Amino acid sequence: MSVKDRRSEQQAECEKLATGKLLHPDSYKRVSPFDETADDGAQRTFQWTFTSRTNQGGTGKGSVICKASNHLQMATVDVKQVN
Repeated sequence: MSVKDRRSEQQAECEKLATGKLLHPDSYKRVSPFDETADDGAQRTFQWTFTSRTNQGGTGKGSVICKASNHLQMATVDVKQVN
């Protein structure tokens, strides 16, 4: 039996977790497609970039690396602001 492809669910969960870590989640805008950088059978790793409002009121760019389980609704994100 093959495992159901959960990419779209995984990406939605990753994006939800990433926006939840932002100071102004309502200003989040993904600016690159999801890039799947790894899949070891147990989890997939996705990367993408986004823009959002900064604490100074301007717009900043950020990047996300998300590791999402292929079997459970579970993911971890690492969000970084880049300029």
